[in-house]
Amino acid sequence: MINYGVSKMKIYMTAAFLLAISTGCCLEPNVPKVIVDGTGNAVSSFSGACTFTQSISLFMAENGFNVTIITNKYDKQFVMPGIDHKTKVVEVKRFNLRETRYFYVLRDMIYRFLSGLHVAIFARDADIYITDSPFAVVPIKVLTNMKCLLYIHFPNTRKTNRGLKKIYNTLMNYMIYQGLRFSDVVAFNSHWTKNYSETNFPRWSQIKSEVIHPYFILEDSHKSIESRLRFIDKDSQFNFVSVNRLNPQKKFEVLIEAMSILKDNLSEFMFEKVKLKIIGASNLIDPGTRNYIPKLEKMAIELGLTSNIEFIVNPTHSEKESLLAESHTLLYSSINEHFGISICDGFLHSLPVIASNSGGPLEIIDHGSNGFLAEPTGAGFAKYMRMLIEDTDRAELMGKKGHETLNERYLQRPRKILGNRLGQN
Repeated sequence: MINYGVSKMKIYMTAAFLLAISTGCCLEPNVPKVIVDGTGNAVSSFSGACTFTQSISLFMAENGFNVTIITNKYDKQFVMPGIDHKTKVVEVKRFNLRETRYFYVLRDMIYRFLSGLHVAIFARDADIYITDSPFAVVPIKVLTNMKCLLYIHFPNTRKTNRGLKKIYNTLMNYMIYQGLRFSDVVAFNSHWTKNYSETNFPRWSQIKSEVIHPYFILEDSHKSIESRLRFIDKDSQFNFVSVNRLNPQKKFEVLIEAMSILKDNLSEFMFEKVKLKIIGASNLIDPGTRNYIPKLEKMAIELGLTSNIEFIVNPTHSEKESLLAESHTLLYSSINEHFGISICDGFLHSLPVIASNSGGPLEIIDHGSNGFLAEPTGAGFAKYMRMLIEDTDRAELMGKKGHETLNERYLQRPRKILGNRLGQN
C-alpha cells in the first residue's frame, strides 16, 4: 500500500496523484470511488470550471478510478467525448436554483451546501470528493470519511464594507475559510490566483495549498489531433479565433478594435482574407451577458467589419473543436484571467496564441516562442496579429511550440509522476 505524506507533495503534482496519496491507497487491488462535484459545471466546455470538471473526471477514469459526476444539468453534446461512457453522470435537477443578481455568494452557499449534503447522504461510501466549492466540503467532512480536494478557480470572498454588508461579507468569508480548513487538499488553478487570494485574504496563506493547472490532456484526444494548420497563401484566408464565455469580463471589444486597426493598415485585398470568429457560451438569463452580444454586433457594424467578424453562440463541443481545427491563431483578450483554459485548447490544435499580458496567461505563454503577450488594447493585439499574418512560417513554428508545451506540461509530466509514484509503466 502506498502512503506518501502530504508534506512531500511537489508543486506540479496532478490531482490524481494528490488524491491517491491523500487516501493512502493505490489503484489495485481496491479501486477508489471518486465523486466529482459538477453542479453547474459539466454542461459546457467554455470555462476553466467546466473543463476542469470534465478533464479531471476523464483523467481519473483513464487511470483506474471509478468516477461519478454529480451535476444539475447535462447534455452530452456540450461535453468532452468519453464523459458518458467512461464516467457515470448523475443529474440532480433539484439543484436548479434561480439565478440572482444580488446575494450571489449566499445563493451559492445554499446551492453548493445542498449538493454536498446530497453526496454525503446518497454516496457516502465514496473514497474521494472533488469540488470547487468550499461550501460543499463541510457536509462531506462532517458526515462522511471521504477525502476532499477543494479546487479554487477564483475566490468568491468579498472585502468587508460598512453596515449590513460588513456583517454579510464577514459571515460568507468565514464559511468559505471553514471549507478551506476542512479540506484535505486545497489546490489553485494558477500561481496568479494563489498569490491574489493570499494577498487579499491573508488568512488563506495559513492553509497549505498546491497549484494544479486545470488542463489534463488526455491520451485519446492527444493522439487524435495532429498539427493541421492551414496557413494562408495569396489565395486563401487567415482565420483568427477567440473562444470564451460571452461575458463583458472577457473584453471581446478589444479584438473588434484590433480588427478595425488591421483594416486601416493592411491592403484591402489582404484584409478581405482576414477573418475573426468569436465563439462562446452565453447565459441569456444574466442581463449583463444577454446585452453584451448585441453590443459587440453593433460595434462590428459601426466599424464596417460585418464581413470579417462572425459570432458563433453556444456551439456543441464537436463544433467548437472543428472551428479550432480550421483556425490559424487563437486570441485571448481577458485581463487578469485566473488561468486561461482556451489557450490550452489553442495549443492542442497547434495554434499560436496572442493573449493579454496579465494573470494566468503569463504562466502558459512564453513570449515570442509559443505565442505573444500583448497589451490589452486594440493596438496591442493588432501589432502581433499583423506580424503573424505577414509571417506565416513563424506562426506555424509558434503553433508547434505551443503543442510541444502542452505535451510536456499536461501529458508527459503527469503520466511520468503517476508511473514513478504508483508503479505504473
